[in-house]
Amino acid sequence: MTTLFFGIFLSGCWVPQSEVDAWFDAGFNDDLTAEQIVENLDFQSISPAVVYASSDGVFLQGCEPEIEDGNCSPAHETQLTHTFRMSRYEVSNQHFRSLLPDMDPLHDEKPIYAVVNVSWHDAAQYANLLSSAVGKQECYTCDSETQECVGMDNIYLCDGYRLPTEAEWELAAKCSTDFTYAGSDTASDVAIFAEERQQSTSGGGQKADNLCGIFDLSGNAAEWTHDDFTPYTEEAVTDPIGGANGETKVYRGGSFLMPANNLHETSVSSRSLAAPDQKMIDLGFRLVRTEE
Repeated sequence: MTTLFFGIFLSGCWVPQSEVDAWFDAGFNDDLTAEQIVENLDFQSISPAVVYASSDGVFLQGCEPEIEDGNCSPAHETQLTHTFRMSRYEVSNQHFRSLLPDMDPLHDEKPIYAVVNVSWHDAAQYANLLSSAVGKQECYTCDSETQECVGMDNIYLCDGYRLPTEAEWELAAKCSTDFTYAGSDTASDVAIFAEERQQSTSGGGQKADNLCGIFDLSGNAAEWTHDDFTPYTEEAVTDPIGGANGETKVYRGGSFLMPANNLHETSVSSRSLAAPDQKMIDLGFRLVRTEE
């Protein structure tokens, strides 16, 4: 037991107690069960109607006034009408390899670090495997030969694990505040950016969580969302879904490679784009599911 803790502290990572407990049960380098993964990720219930109680779940989605960015403007009113559960932590290497052992993400020798170098299709496959392992509906249809996945038309109706839509991600990141980053206007309080000169992601939860109880939304690994890129308009929307079958996906949040002051990529409203088969050394994911 002492060796396990010593190794964790040498890496410079703070480890959530739920993950430490699971390693004691399963072994530091052993696979985790699906049930242990769900417990480790610690899904937090987020009710838009509660978070934005004064506006019946309506929030302003899109760029802050000081950011002139065509991808995330114009700002517009968005309403989410369902409660969802979001993982407090990003999916780690150990979480990922426990269900997809043949995949080869970067730094997989570091179990607690946020997984990166995974495509959108990889993340969708992972979500399906976790869903089926715990008896929930698979939200994606994946081709066994091409390994390409497509999502359900109305992903909100799926009760399984999936990638968050942009609206869910941004609502959880803002969480009724007007901070630049998820939980603070001071980047170093809540996120790991390039200024910390790290060579990879870190274990989840080293920085403070935001008001919704979610860690690392602004920086550690950037995060795939469910949605295809769709330009914003000024029209108010309800339960928007940016599609799930297009050639360009949206990923959100900053990463350990991004300077904090690059608000085009790191603010709570910023939108970055990539092909669904693209893999990047600072791009990972977290999961959500619609609450019954």
